[in-house]
Amino acid sequence: MKRWMICPIGLAVAIGLGSATPAQGPMAAPAPPAPMGPDLSSGGVIPMPCPAPDEPTGVKDPNALPGGLDGAASTAEKIEKEEAEAEVRRAAVRYLGTVDCHDYPEAEKALIISLRTDRDECVRWEAALALGGGCCSTKKTIEALAITVCGSRKDGNPGEISPRVRVAACHSLERCLNHYQGCLSEDRTESQPGQPGVGLGAYYTEVEAKPVAQVFADARRVLAAASR
Repeated sequence: MKRWMICPIGLAVAIGLGSATPAQGPMAAPAPPAPMGPDLSSGGVIPMPCPAPDEPTGVKDPNALPGGLDGAASTAEKIEKEEAEAEVRRAAVRYLGTVDCHDYPEAEKALIISLRTDRDECVRWEAALALGGGCCSTKKTIEALAITVCGSRKDGNPGEISPRVRVAACHSLERCLNHYQGCLSEDRTESQPGQPGVGLGAYYTEVEAKPVAQVFADARRVLAAASR
């Protein structure tokens, strides 16, 4: 082959090789695919209607959510905080169960409030057990336990629906009745002179004015009904 025919061929080969591997700049990272739902019968896919649990929603201020401070996000945060503190309240209730309520009537108040108002079942259960320890065998304690056993709302608080809280209250009520009858007389006052008065609302103020015999009779009727 003659030299003038070889040069164009070599030039064409060089040009072809150059165009096959063009110079490229740095490639951008591909965007992550959006979460997709299951295949449809037609073979297509649809995006997920809700973001994945670990996917940011773009909303950081709870006030910006629908409902504001009373919306789902803020409500969930409040409930989560209250539940996280339940163990602390349980420990406090266990300690108060070792304190003599005749010397520290505020301990009895705290225990009854925990029994009748705390929204955590375990805290109410601890309070039901603590009130049966013999340190708080008073008319108010007996009444609060009786109300818990029968699931009443007559003290203005929600009726107890937890079976184990009611069972614990039933055992504590029986112990309190026996302890009260053996240790306290009708004419003994339940608040020592010089101590600050503590109240649990109008209902428990009326309980303090009831005769012991009436409180006992009402409590024993509750126990009899619970044992059926």
